[in-house]
Amino acid sequence: MRRIEKTNERVAELHKILLEYQEKSSEEMDEISSGPIDITKLVTDAQNKVKGKSLTDAIITLAKMGSSPKISDLKRRVEESAGKYVFQHLFSAVAVNETGKVIARQPSMLSDTPEEVEAAKKVEMYKEAVYHQHLHTLGIIDPARQQILLEHDVREHDFLSLVSDNMFIPPGREEIYARGLYAGLKGDFMVSTHLLIPQLEHSIRHILYQNGVIVSTLDSDGIQDERNLNSLLFLPELSLILGEDLTFDLQGLLVERFGSNLRNRMAHGLIDTNAFHSTPAQYLWWIMLKLCLVYKIATLR
Repeated sequence: MRRIEKTNERVAELHKILLEYQEKSSEEMDEISSGPIDITKLVTDAQNKVKGKSLTDAIITLAKMGSSPKISDLKRRVEESAGKYVFQHLFSAVAVNETGKVIARQPSMLSDTPEEVEAAKKVEMYKEAVYHQHLHTLGIIDPARQQILLEHDVREHDFLSLVSDNMFIPPGREEIYARGLYAGLKGDFMVSTHLLIPQLEHSIRHILYQNGVIVSTLDSDGIQDERNLNSLLFLPELSLILGEDLTFDLQGLLVERFGSNLRNRMAHGLIDTNAFHSTPAQYLWWIMLKLCLVYKIATLR
């Protein structure tokens, strides 16, 4: 209809109908699962690693438990899956949001165009990374966090030594970081997510700038805007600073539409109360804890 002249009113009518049907369709979607996975050993090991330690040692141990998935492993698994399950990759796929709106389209892995094949592989790699985040949160992060709470009366100021004099945290941001990390440890991921994502964005600008990277734009009128995570996370210099595995993990977790896309969904008010208690919000808290520890150690050297 958009290709036909003088049909604007009909286009608007159809658009409204489309939105109504999409919202209804989201209620009919079912989850496809490969079956339950036994994570009992992961849970027990995670609890034992922090059990009986001082609060500081337990928090440091939790931050060190695990790492972002390796890009090479993600790519290998995607290519193996494409070889085993050919029919699964015959057609392109779409990503939809909570109201059923299409927010991204994935090309077919079997496309004749090499660029489309690579784009499809990258999408599948982000999906694999989401699976890693989910498993790591349920099997390691949450059990260890709960064990720490069982043994310690944690206070907000317990995090100040970690975030003070830290190369990753610009002066004046310490209290925000401490409050965000404390809220996450206590299980208040609604607060921790809202506090930590904007600070992560600023900290990434900070470390890039410290390494000589321009992190703002300049238009023809001399107006300068700060770059946000949607562009910062794809600067090649960031992979050199944080490592390509962690950078890729952050891309999928925060801004990629076929990943968790947590930053954009939160920033635009697309997350309800239940979503703040999902694995992406918990995994973000752990990533932030890990980054603070890594840079605190680097600061002390």
